[in-house]
Amino acid sequence: LQTSIWEGRLAPRPETVTFRFSPKAIAMQPIFTDVMLRKLSSEGRDRLELTLQNLMAGIEEKTRHNERLVLTVAINYGGRDEVARAAKRACADVAAGRLKPEDVNEDAITARLDTADLPDPDLIIRTSGESRTSNFLLWQSAYSEYEFTDTLWPDFTPQELSDIVARFSRRERRFGGVVNA
Repeated sequence: LQTSIWEGRLAPRPETVTFRFSPKAIAMQPIFTDVMLRKLSSEGRDRLELTLQNLMAGIEEKTRHNERLVLTVAINYGGRDEVARAAKRACADVAAGRLKPEDVNEDAITARLDTADLPDPDLIIRTSGESRTSNFLLWQSAYSEYEFTDTLWPDFTPQELSDIVARFSRRERRFGGVVNA
């Protein structure tokens, strides 16, 4: 489960961002007893209040061995920035002799993304009536299925999630392939 909080360049200032499901609430809910909280990128964490920064770091440490579900929170995350940083890492590895230029390929870039240890998402749900990716997981979502809903994130219900997952389960996934007639 991945959720994006904000991307700093164009989104509201941090003080205008509200957390309906705050890290403190997540840590205290019994349903989340086997959930690991992790951040997608540390960039932008310093824009949060120090108490929230410390709380999130503590929850990440406390939940680092949990395995049932990984809740990934993206703070000040941007997909283009992530791909650019991965490319810079690959360039640095080439310059240092750890990677040959001819070995810079999709796998090499994927291994240097913030999400290198996570599978690509199968389904991305875009709330709030928007019909755009909003710079979210651009590389990883190449073969993801999308669902768009007018529901705002704070109002998104378990029933709506269930309905979307049911529709998703009926789709024929081709991962870029064509349908044989």
